[in-house]
Amino acid sequence: MGMTIKSRENLVLLYLLVAAAALVIAAGSLWVLFSDGLKAQAAAFPYGAREFRFALFAAGICGAHAVGTLTVLAFRAGKSASIELFFLALFSLGLGLEAGRLFMPWLMAQGAGLYTLGMVSKIVLFGRYLSILSLFMGSLFAIGLAQERLDFVLGAAFLVAAFFTSIHPLNTSVMGSSLVVELGYARLVRMFESLMLAICFVNYLVAWKERRDRAFLLAGLGSAAIAVSAYILRGNPSHWSYLALVPLLLGGTWLHVKSMYAHYLWR
Repeated sequence: MGMTIKSRENLVLLYLLVAAAALVIAAGSLWVLFSDGLKAQAAAFPYGAREFRFALFAAGICGAHAVGTLTVLAFRAGKSASIELFFLALFSLGLGLEAGRLFMPWLMAQGAGLYTLGMVSKIVLFGRYLSILSLFMGSLFAIGLAQERLDFVLGAAFLVAAFFTSIHPLNTSVMGSSLVVELGYARLVRMFESLMLAICFVNYLVAWKERRDRAFLLAGLGSAAIAVSAYILRGNPSHWSYLALVPLLLGGTWLHVKSMYAHYLWR
């Protein structure tokens, strides 16, 4: 027997609580530093105070967007039969772990060791792998994967994300410009993300052709917009990029949620 809608609803609520707690704790650590301590950390940041502020802003956007999306999914679309929306919630959980980057200034101000900084970076990295896999796995159900396989696919998402996180090398002696320690094999990770996004979009195209429903095309476009904007926000985009990234992230999420919710509304 597959996971019930009530079980999925409870999991989405749990994701919301985790993402909200991460954002509140991380933002609280910044409040503790405000303002002299935060200015000192910005001045000491090897990439400059400006890049420091942009990195914090990007992490805050990721955390706030995750909490906002999960709130909508938990309280307005929690009873939807859409598996794709359930995996969008899982994506949002992974994106919400970007709030860990907001915790870094407080840790550095406290003189945290390389091991502690590396562990927080690992949590952020786990969220990134989880979010990449969740969009891809959600698209599998769009092309007809049986809902009875949901338990297995969900467990596989967490296990694969944890596995990749555990073997991913970190250069803990160097703090990256995005407020996580420098990640190894960055080019390989970009290729993996691009491959997952491409397969995800192709799956939605196949679903559109087979089911003759434009909702899947719109959901695919929404997924692409979400993935691209989130990928750039995980780095350290320039200030001009925010003018396009925030609307792209919001618009992609709205398009994906609206199309999938409407498609499954009477099913």
